[in-house]
Amino acid sequence: MVGIIFVAYQSKKQMIALQIKKIVILQSKVFVSINKGDFIMEVILNKSYGGFRVSEEGYDLYCKKMGVPVFRYGHDYNRCSYVKLHSEEEAEKFLVVFHFTKDFGESFSADDFFVNNTYYINLNENYRFNPTLIEVVKELGTKASTLYSNLQVIEVPGDNPDDYIVDEHDGFETMHLKVPVY
Repeated sequence: MVGIIFVAYQSKKQMIALQIKKIVILQSKVFVSINKGDFIMEVILNKSYGGFRVSEEGYDLYCKKMGVPVFRYGHDYNRCSYVKLHSEEEAEKFLVVFHFTKDFGESFSADDFFVNNTYYINLNENYRFNPTLIEVVKELGTKASTLYSNLQVIEVPGDNPDDYIVDEHDGFETMHLKVPVY
């Protein structure tokens, strides 16, 4: 029987993914023969409470690598509109910053958000297997994270992201192999 399993942590608490080559069950004890898998995927997990969030510097580098511009807007709840942010200091005043690949001028109405949604970039957990974002996190290290995130690239065996489930508790993520339920 061939399968895949996670094994504890290295010194820096990084998961080591190992592929099981042989499982032997003898008197209710499981013995496992392991070798590093032939297929290794990289994935981004948030290893802190808060949530999967990419820093402004991370957005800048991601968009640069993708060859697209990035424009930041904050939601002004008083005026029901999105206002253009010209500096990182301005961005810090907003709880959530919205990133677009198109410049909509100094502001646009909240009603237009769905019209402009085509140009919206949200580097959330759906991008955890994205090779460009993985490059960004590796290149920037802790600078790719925000105050409330700690994005880390880990290696897991296999070549199919659908083989895994990401569990999250208050933003802190762990990844587990899907196990068939009988």
